[in-house]
Amino acid sequence: LLNQPQYAPLSLGQLVLLLLALEEGRLDPLPEKALPEARRRLVERAPAACAPALARIEALAPLDPELRRVLLAAVDGVLAGLAEGSGG
Repeated sequence: LLNQPQYAPLSLGQLVLLLLALEEGRLDPLPEKALPEARRRLVERAPAACAPALARIEALAPLDPELRRVLLAAVDGVLAGLAEGSGG
């Protein structure tokens, strides 16, 4: 989930989103075949859903409860439907 192309590293914010999704069990209900799509959504779509929060992460702000709540809401939004297999 955290692997990255050699010349296209993920941003700190993208890594935090992926780790937070893992830590909070947001990927647990997904079938294994949905994980690549989940990763793609988290990397590509979630940043638009929580740009101000990610800007704070990039500025090395601590992950306080409010920031965590905003990021998890973005994670939940972009992962919606994957557990049911809609995939898109």
